[in-house]
Amino acid sequence: MLSRRILILLHDLSRRCLRHKVPENTRVYIVATPPTISSFVVRKDEWYTICISDVLTPEGQIEAYNHEVDHITNGDFDSDEPTGLIEIRAHKRDKEG
Repeated sequence: MLSRRILILLHDLSRRCLRHKVPENTRVYIVATPPTISSFVVRKDEWYTICISDVLTPEGQIEAYNHEVDHITNGDFDSDEPTGLIEIRAHKRDKEG
């Protein structure tokens, strides 16, 4: 279930920044993360949990959200490629918008 804060954030910025709707089998949380981690996504039993750093700006949180949903929609969880290569490709997609 989405937190109230992320729902407000998504609603406020979605028209200009959000590339994806929240997939039905996805939870999104704003959480404390180590300084070097802005976001991450995990999959368990076909459910995805996106965790976004609480220290990012609202715009940064939207960018992180888009990045993580790109991993889901591009099938990165089913890829046999090394994680580093998947991330390089994902960041390239981020820049292409």
